[in-house]
Amino acid sequence: MCAEVLERLTVLDPTCGEGAFLLAAQRLITELLDGVPDSRANPMPPNDGRGGVSPPVCGPGYQPGHSPGDGWAEEPCAGGDSPQGASGLYGVDLSAAVLEVCRERLGGAARLHHGNAVDDRVAWLRAFPEVFERGGFDIILGNPPFLEARQVAFTLPPGHRTVHGACLERCRELLQPAGRLGLVMPLALVATRRLAPARERLEAERSTWYANFAWRPAGLFPDVNRPITLLLAGPRQAAPRTYTTGYRKWTAATRPLLLPTLAYVAAPRLPGVPWVPKLGDPLEPEILRKLLGVPERLGEVLSTTGARRIWYRTTGGLYWKVFTDFAPEFSSAGVASASSRQTSVGVAADVPVEAVIAALSSHIYWWWYSLTSTCRDNNPADLAGFPVPGRALADPELARLGREYLDGIAAGSRRLVREQRQTGHTVTQSFVIRRSKPVLDAIGRVLATHYGFTDAEAECIECYDIKFRLGATAR
Repeated sequence: MCAEVLERLTVLDPTCGEGAFLLAAQRLITELLDGVPDSRANPMPPNDGRGGVSPPVCGPGYQPGHSPGDGWAEEPCAGGDSPQGASGLYGVDLSAAVLEVCRERLGGAARLHHGNAVDDRVAWLRAFPEVFERGGFDIILGNPPFLEARQVAFTLPPGHRTVHGACLERCRELLQPAGRLGLVMPLALVATRRLAPARERLEAERSTWYANFAWRPAGLFPDVNRPITLLLAGPRQAAPRTYTTGYRKWTAATRPLLLPTLAYVAAPRLPGVPWVPKLGDPLEPEILRKLLGVPERLGEVLSTTGARRIWYRTTGGLYWKVFTDFAPEFSSAGVASASSRQTSVGVAADVPVEAVIAALSSHIYWWWYSLTSTCRDNNPADLAGFPVPGRALADPELARLGREYLDGIAAGSRRLVREQRQTGHTVTQSFVIRRSKPVLDAIGRVLATHYGFTDAEAECIECYDIKFRLGATAR
């Protein structure tokens, strides 16, 4: 990138806090400028605007505006010399005290505003008129608070129930047409209906890249026990596309390899679907196409009533989802009861329960669940939306294998004793599913024939996430 572009960049963190992102941007811009002695000797390379597996640096028609002067009346900068190339930094935060820390860290190099990131665009125009004279910010980055509407004292814009969703919407409106966006977001961005509208409005204008990270065995950030999506968006274009990674898992020892091995796969845009598939292998788009081509959904044979039932846990199960045709044993303080995490669903009278359990216990369901869900809760909608060919549920071999699987996990189960703060002494029937992998592999081979998978596709599903599902930490 040429020096002229760097010197004129406007970079915003709309929820800047103590300025970690702005400080990183300041350092990077300064380092890049140190390596570019003559801006006019290093023109920007042209960009065809078609997107790619790596977010481009400069889009077509990119014309960064001049950075404003130091005398911003509302929040004047503190003293100190601005490093070269750092004068186009902007930050907003609700906390005046935190902004003071940010100002000190940046040495007075940023224009800081005490305000609310989700305020309407008019408020932003008043705060930073010089930026919007040239169409908006060149780069917006940050980590908006992961907060629900009920957790804050201010009113969110209409249609929003989360602060991070409202921030995403505002960022889209504040970017100039050739601008870039980079946000740390919860994985819910690519897996829930309530964040889908804001995400889809962004996707309608710009190509997007979603990098998806698990929270176990290791987390992306210290003390953040939730899955994360890193969102990138490019300049506006006529035919934007979507790229995504798989649901990345790692151990602390392999963290240095996490970002260098990041690879994106082109993902289909699916009208009416609230999720972006978390694809990590070039074979997976075709596997997904075959599943979506199945006309039946498992919900067609499930019901809230009925004596023939399937029991499962709505939460927990980081590596396996357990389904049984009996209520697992549970007691609290010596009294037999049912775990609050356990629920059940009925099965149609003409469908073998064992075949349904085989399908839900299969590697294919685990793959589908990992691609389409929040990867935390196993909701009734996750089960109901699973594409399963009707002929597969009618296959007697699938039902036979389902029965073999159920008998095996019941025989190998154990009692897990815990002392918990809220429930006290509990005893839970626990299942070691990885010991049943041979029968699960056989179930997968039967289902693969009904889905029409190639041998390579069937192997891809069988091996999906297997390192962690069979490792010492998998339960």
